[in-house]
Amino acid sequence: MNRFGAAETIGFGVLSWRDRETLRHSLQSYARENFAALFDRALIYFQEIEPEDRAIAAEFGFDVAGDETNRGILGGFKAMAEALDTDYVLLVENDALLVESADIAVRQIKQALSNMRSGAAQVFRMRHRLYPGQQFAIGKRQRFWPPEGASQGQQAIASLRRLLRPVAARRAAGWTVYYRDDAAVRFPDLVRRTPDGEYLVSAATLEWSNNTFLINRRFFLDRIIPECERRYSGRGVGGMPTIEVEANAPWWRKSGVRVGVGKGLFEHYRPAHEELHGPRQSPPPQEKQTS
Repeated sequence: MNRFGAAETIGFGVLSWRDRETLRHSLQSYARENFAALFDRALIYFQEIEPEDRAIAAEFGFDVAGDETNRGILGGFKAMAEALDTDYVLLVENDALLVESADIAVRQIKQALSNMRSGAAQVFRMRHRLYPGQQFAIGKRQRFWPPEGASQGQQAIASLRRLLRPVAARRAAGWTVYYRDDAAVRFPDLVRRTPDGEYLVSAATLEWSNNTFLINRRFFLDRIIPECERRYSGRGVGGMPTIEVEANAPWWRKSGVRVGVGKGLFEHYRPAHEELHGPRQSPPPQEKQTS
């Protein structure tokens, strides 16, 4: 048994390319909670790896893997998952700051594993629901489903948008788990809530996200990656597939996958983006596990 009380092995992988300042911020947040030590294996996968990268990984106690070329987002995630020989993998990019305590991390990962073992979910998002950080694209979803307290005018305009664009409205419904407490009541065919408070959201209404996720390693490598590789159309970052672009398609929405969304552990943060997105939010108060 590991720290999560699991017979299965669990790996933690960080995908990094060039931005060592951002990576160092993230690694410092893990070090404060001794987060990497929770896992059976912790690894940083570097694109265009250089000696400085190996030194940073060694400083923070991570294993190293990498390539002298840039494989792109999909290629990097695939190679990182292949390098982590564990049953489950928690995969993040180098801009994922840990904002919860190790105790809370253990509790959340235990709950996520339980839901995935039972088949209730196939992947769990681990970005923090209340403190998601920079570049969280929630506004365009709120145009269809306004937050609680929205004005009558906002509600009326949203109602009209739903009438005119019912398909887009349905696809946006799952995002309400991030800012409303009634998502499972309003959309019972799309959203369920577990006794522990996590949401289980249909892929029909919640896209794939690379932004911190926990998944069965074989499911990721045998199902998600091949589907995305098969459907690569030439669109992507730097002319390479991203997973997110290829998964934002009918095959994903019809897949039957349930996406778990708990309270979350990580905030998306790059110091260089503060000028565009403002300073960091105050992190959540550090709860401690009581049982």
